[in-house]
Formats: sequence, C-alpha cells, structure tokens
Amino acid sequence: MIKKKIRELLIDDVDFFAGDGEYDYVNFLIDVVYPEILETYKIRESKLFYKRLLRTADYDDPNDENEQGQVQLKDNPMIIELEVKDKRMEELIRREQEMLLGKSTEEIPDKDIITFITENSRSHLEAADLIKLYKCQRPWYIWPFFDNWDRLTLLLTYYEEYKSFPSSSAQFYQQLVCFLLRKNETTMSKNGISALTKMFSEFAYDMMKKNQNIFSIQTICDYPLFKDYLGTEDIQLTDLVSFPFIIQRGKWYTFQTIAFQSYLSIKKFLSFDQETIKKSYCDFLDLRGCFADNEHNIWLLCSELDLSAFNHYYVYPSLNEYLKAVNSTNNRTICSTTLQFLGYSVFFKISRSTPYPILVNGSSFNSIIPVSLLEFISKDLFDLDSYLSETIDSSDPIMFQRLSDFIIQNGSKGSSKNEYELNLAECSTDQGLLNIFDALGVCKTLSKLYYDVIRLVQKTTVANYNIRLDRYLSDSKIRIFASTT
Repeated sequence: MIKKKIRELLIDDVDFFAGDGEYDYVNFLIDVVYPEILETYKIRESKLFYKRLLRTADYDDPNDENEQGQVQLKDNPMIIELEVKDKRMEELIRREQEMLLGKSTEEIPDKDIITFITENSRSHLEAADLIKLYKCQRPWYIWPFFDNWDRLTLLLTYYEEYKSFPSSSAQFYQQLVCFLLRKNETTMSKNGISALTKMFSEFAYDMMKKNQNIFSIQTICDYPLFKDYLGTEDIQLTDLVSFPFIIQRGKWYTFQTIAFQSYLSIKKFLSFDQETIKKSYCDFLDLRGCFADNEHNIWLLCSELDLSAFNHYYVYPSLNEYLKAVNSTNNRTICSTTLQFLGYSVFFKISRSTPYPILVNGSSFNSIIPVSLLEFISKDLFDLDSYLSETIDSSDPIMFQRLSDFIIQNGSKGSSKNEYELNLAECSTDQGLLNIFDALGVCKTLSKLYYDVIRLVQKTTVANYNIRLDRYLSDSKIRIFASTT
C-alpha cells in the first residue's frame, strides 16, 4: 500500500508543478526523486509508470517509436538547460538538508557499515554477530539504527551491554529506555529523570497526534509541561535538549526513531483509563504521514504492549465494518459489495497485440478502514492486483476478451497509451462484469476472504481478544517493514 501511495503522490507533484510551468521542479522529480524512490523502497521499475510521469508533465516519451516527429528529450536545448539547473538545485537541496538535519541524504554503503561495526565493536565475536544480523535484516526493529553513525553507535553500545536483542520490538524499546536513562544518572537527580521521562512520553504522544516527528528547540520550550518546569531546581533547558530520548539533527530535533516515538506514545495512551482507551483507540491509530508509512510497525507495538486492547478496540471494530458492509447472499453479492466497500480502482493496459487486459501499477483503494490491516493479519488476497495478474495466463481467452471490451467501454483513458482506469466500485453492480468475474474466479476468491475474516473474528472473540492475528511469532521475516527515519 505504501508503495502505491508513493507513486500516486509523485504523479500529483509532477502534475502540480507542470501546471504552474515549474519545469525545474518537474525535472528534479522525474530525474532525481523517482530513481531514489525506486532504490529506497525497492520498487520494480515500470516503463508504463515512467510514461505516465512523462505524459503528466506533457513530455514526449524518448523511447516511444510510434510518436511521429518527436524530439528526443536529451537533444532538446530547453531540456538540456533545465538539466543543468536541476543539478544546481539538487546540490542546493542537498546542502540545505544537511544544514537543517545535520546528515547526508545519501545511503550509507553496506561495506562502510560493516567496517564501522568491525572497528567499533568490543570483540570480534560481537562484530560477527551484528554483521550477521545486519545482512539478514533481523530483528526488523533494529534496521533504522543502521541509517546514520550516531544511531549505529548507540546500537553497538546497547549490544555491548545486553549481548542480544529481545524477541519483540516492545521489549527492545523498553530496554532501550532503561539504557538511555542510565546515561543521565550522573548529571541529573532521580526526581528530574523521572519527571522528564513522563513529560517526554506525553510530548511524544502529542506530537504523534499532530503527525510531527521533527521539532525545534522553540517547540520544546513552548510545550506546556516543559515550560512549567523550566528554570526549576531540577530541570534546566540544557537538561531538556540533551535528554537521551531525543537527538539533535542540525537545527532540529527528533526522537531516536519513529518507532521509538511511537513506543512512548503508545505507552502514554495505554496509561489512560479503559473507557478512554476504548473510545479513542481508532482515533489514536488514524495514522498520517511518516506514521502511516510505519503503520505495521506501530500496530505490532500495540499488539505487543496490550494484545487484548489492540484486538478488541481496533482490529475487531475495523473488521466488523467490512463484514457489515458485505451482502453475503451469494458469491456474486459478496464480490459486488466488497468492491464497493474497497472503493477499488485499477489500471489496465490493452494493446492490439493481445486481447488480454494487463494489470499495470496504479490501483487504489478508498476504504473507511486501512486495507493494509488485512495484509497485517495475513489476508493478502485482498490485493486483487496479484490475483488478477496470476489469472491473466489462464485458459479462458473468451472471458478475458469480454473483460477487455468491458474496460474499453466503461473505463476512462489513462495517461499512457493503451491504458485504461476502471473504477470497480462504480461498476460493481454491473451484471456483465459480475458474470466475467464469476467465470474468472474473482467472486469465489472474495467470498473466501469474507468467510476467512468471519472465522478470524469469531476466533478472536472466543479467545477474549487475547490471540495474535499476524504471523510475526512464527515467521519473523514478514515483519521487515523497514524505515530509515
């Protein structure tokens, strides 16, 4: 889901700047930002999506041989001049980011990380253990600590003391809190440390509600709890800005990682009375921005800290919203109402060389619950992209030809050649489309999903909500939703 959102956000940005004639920014997005997105999020490069980017910017595709009289982008004097400006802008942006955040925007090479671990570990055995964990990306929750030297240094000193990593992310962050607080024992009183721990937990909670993970020293000074204690016998401004829960990055401050801020926030939220937790859980997990990008990690922390509350007040109500929206009369009604609930749109490419519609990147959901929650509980058949892609090669050419005809008649033209967008939510009651989906097995697949969710909800209630719904304990590999922020 995150990868799809990133692509669509990039299209929106290109469209915005192209509409204003800001082609310096357009070229920067296409030539610099897009390749970085592919590398950072491990997204497979798509020629179709690249064409969408170019068409959105009103550029001709330099690789499209069917365009008559087109000018190759690289030979266009205007584009050449803009590329020179792009490079200057890229350098300015890089310098500004380093000045503000105090770090390079470039990813640290693997060999440099391995060398750093080797040279700074207490023993060869510890170094070998950490390098092995780094290479296999386990446990998943330590991955953000490899993105800059300060975090990596902290991870090494933590490992020197504990000699291993716990089985859960919540246990790790609990130990990390204790480890960080011991660093302040010689400079602050116990009362001061205790007070700041509570205040920073509440500060983390309030900042998360505002979708903020970067803040200034002025934000710290103006925060009511800090403001009331500043200048007292126990707490000075230097104590606040040097408190080990936060780190300075250039002119700004952040918590150690987004997951660390989330851990403190969840702990604060779970300290409220049960009635408040019950009423507010869904609002608390209405995540946005960088927190939405880390939603699986945050959900996992919630389940580790209070499994029953997470299932009872968030997962159960969310799944029930889906179940209530579905008409279970038969497979066709389940398919139709599921597509409506999802608010599902998908892009197809239909060329003259083949009668089959081919799924391309760019599908979207508009649901009142996060569709990725079903991925979290291992119900990834909800992603119809993969299902339709697998059935494209099946032996039913007549139905796929009918699907192509339906898409051409009812879909809207996409930004690329031979591309169509079909809003399945709007077409979900069309009997012709349901006949096609019934024949291709889509109705049966969505029906299986519906009854799987019913069984899962029943299993959860029987266990008094105290049962894991994800596969994390049995397959730790699935929880590599790594963030580098």
